[in-house]
Amino acid sequence: MKITIATSPEDRAACFAVREAVFMGEQGVTEAEEWDGLDNSCTHFLAGEDTDPAGCARLLPKGDTAKVQRVAVIPSHRGTGLGRQIMRAVLDHAR
Repeated sequence: MKITIATSPEDRAACFAVREAVFMGEQGVTEAEEWDGLDNSCTHFLAGEDTDPAGCARLLPKGDTAKVQRVAVIPSHRGTGLGRQIMRAVLDHAR
């Protein structure tokens, strides 16, 4: 599984689609809570193969530190270690 920084509008849209499906669709998070206005300040990470997004996360800088947020994996890829891979990529980038 490839994990990249989502720099293009298409990659960011794929991250947002995963978040919408997981957080809003599955977990009942409200639109207002999910779209908190911080996305433009974050680095977004996309996990997937070709055009098939499987997971995502965002990293919010906070001074000398950063906060990992919005880690999500679609149901078909859960239990595969993908969440761990995403976290490693985000933490490696943060270092």
